[in-house]
Amino acid sequence: MSEKAFMFDSEDPAMQQAYRSARSSFRYFWRELSWEHRRIVPGLDMAMVKFPFTDGPRSDGNAEYEQMWIGDVDFDGDEISGSLMNSPNWLTSVRQGASISMPFQSLSDWMMTSSGRAYGGFSVNLMRSRMNSRERAQHDEAWGLDFGDPADVLVEIQRNAKPKAGFVSGLFGRNSR
Repeated sequence: MSEKAFMFDSEDPAMQQAYRSARSSFRYFWRELSWEHRRIVPGLDMAMVKFPFTDGPRSDGNAEYEQMWIGDVDFDGDEISGSLMNSPNWLTSVRQGASISMPFQSLSDWMMTSSGRAYGGFSVNLMRSRMNSRERAQHDEAWGLDFGDPADVLVEIQRNAKPKAGFVSGLFGRNSR
């Protein structure tokens, strides 16, 4: 996964709130992911979490922390683990594909996608809210996802598909009398 890096002040109050929102809604992500592991037909296209990584204090002008996504997510109640999806832009302590385990409290975001629609992505939507409409359209096109309104972050996948009416449901369904 390689994309343009967006820089922001790590002390930005809005970004700190995005991180808190991601942590407080993580249960929706984890519930969906636990269901995903039981499904015969997958319902998610992608599921990932974001964490800050650092090599320590820097003097080269790059930010101390680089935010990167982890896929193949697992959670034991305290730690979130998986494999690093990004290639770091300036960090040298981790590499794309590395096995990662981080404490839950370090989580900065989560995102899952289903049928081309993004759920979660609190930090992503904050950055999108600061883009003009052209930049936002380019961003969404680059991701190939429908993020929707950046002010309205969805956390639960709504599945309203009605079952197909067939012979057996016609005999034993609610509408048969």
